[in-house]
Amino acid sequence: MLIQFPEEDPFYYASGTVRYRAFVDGAWVMCEISPEALEDYFRARAGRAGLLAAFATHRKEIESITRQVLPHRLSAGRCQLFLRDCLRKPGTTGVDICPNRGIVGTVRYDDTPGTSTRVPALRYVYEAGSARR
Repeated sequence: MLIQFPEEDPFYYASGTVRYRAFVDGAWVMCEISPEALEDYFRARAGRAGLLAAFATHRKEIESITRQVLPHRLSAGRCQLFLRDCLRKPGTTGVDICPNRGIVGTVRYDDTPGTSTRVPALRYVYEAGSARR
């Protein structure tokens, strides 16, 4: 899948998102990032000017995240980025919670082929409060 981002200005949408376009396999796709992602992850100031400034400052990183998420959301005809997408990008550490068993596991997200050895063993925390390794 060929994904390209034109060098054009993003725009602020009435819902508070910042929208930008991607050219995917010969077709235009509208992409947008939530204000929560811009404010909480990229430390944008609230409001139109703050969100657009944060997008401009972190554009390459936002486009990188979009490249990873877009193939999974293309069927919707657009690509929306949320805070969780920024937190779960490859090379970062996150937490997976299994509420049925009360287990919390720390995992490293890495989509690069052949890097499964860099994924650390999970550390489980049981409901009783005792930790096992």
